[in-house]
Amino acid sequence: KRLKKAGLLPKQLAKKEVQQKQQAVLQAARLAGKREMVVLYASQGGKSESIAFDMREDACEKGFNATARNLSTFEMTTFLARTNPLPLVVFVVSSWTGGTPPPSSRPFFEWINSEERPSNLLSGLKFSVFALGDSAYGKEDFCKAARALDTRLETLGAVRQTAIAEEDESDRKEVFGKWKDQVWMSQGAKILGNSVQFPSTAGEESSSAEESGEEDDDFDEADEDEEEEEEGEEEEQKMTNA
Repeated sequence: KRLKKAGLLPKQLAKKEVQQKQQAVLQAARLAGKREMVVLYASQGGKSESIAFDMREDACEKGFNATARNLSTFEMTTFLARTNPLPLVVFVVSSWTGGTPPPSSRPFFEWINSEERPSNLLSGLKFSVFALGDSAYGKEDFCKAARALDTRLETLGAVRQTAIAEEDESDRKEVFGKWKDQVWMSQGAKILGNSVQFPSTAGEESSSAEESGEEDDDFDEADEDEEEEEEGEEEEQKMTNA
């Protein structure tokens, strides 16, 4: 009861411990020189966000220290101030009315397209762009925002890792999976059997799976503790009522 009053349920405590573990793992990854990736998404309906987190999950499984961030809140100037080498940056961008960027991400596009940006602003940055659009609204506006971004990034000195990939809502072909494989291969992955893998990360994937299992155990134990606490309170209430 005291824990509940303090807002510190066992499950919440367990989650906090897991988050601290994850932060420690990420810090260790940086110190060990592990591959890094930042997936930035411009989304309005949620599909770009979903794809971005799918990309992040796959990257983590392949041994990357990866994060997914919304372009509407991402601080590019702070990111660029980091010591080189910069992480690989993957952009997942939807087009809005008239081929414009989603409203929430327009400040970023205005910033990146400003004439005040020096031509070497993104020197040392490696990138790849995945675009989403719907040709039913007109071929001229199809994936227009992402196409413009892809060109602008290169103009500012960034190095394109793969050709831009474009998924059409009106023609649902499997574009994302093929594009992901191209991204991995651009970073040194090889085709092994029926999948694309980084040969040196087999052990890391196994380790990640073990860590994931440990985290799941932590959450399960927290759930059990909470259930036992609730059952004890119910028994106490029954005795009081009797």
